[in-house]
Amino acid sequence: MLYWIAHHNGFDSLVTRDLAQRTQLVEMYVLSRLPGFSIITWKRPIEDPVTEWGQLIAYLPAIRKRFDNDQSRGRNGTVILLPKPSLTADNILDAKAIFGELASAQSISNGRARNQAKLELKEVIEEAGGDLDEYQDLF
Repeated sequence: MLYWIAHHNGFDSLVTRDLAQRTQLVEMYVLSRLPGFSIITWKRPIEDPVTEWGQLIAYLPAIRKRFDNDQSRGRNGTVILLPKPSLTADNILDAKAIFGELASAQSISNGRARNQAKLELKEVIEEAGGDLDEYQDLF
């Protein structure tokens, strides 16, 4: 009934932490009868509320875009499952390696790239009125 009430009061979606909603016959029947209405939940439980709600906020633009562009939403309700956030090894990159790749992509040596970067840093610091001695660890 909650889906029906939300839908008939002008809501187009409802966020729920109850992962079992999508396994309950009555809830899915009601949802299937509500054109354009969606429930949003997580694919796997997230116990940290900051991570959970941060992820929801991060996905809001994509959810909104999906709502605006998804023609199937007019036929019946949908369930949107947010993936569990993870930070795997392939999401952690070495800045020095990236620097080398950028230099290579520009067909310049690492030494020349370092000199260019240092020169640009010095210009920015001086234009801002900064003291180069404070930034000595960069040079």
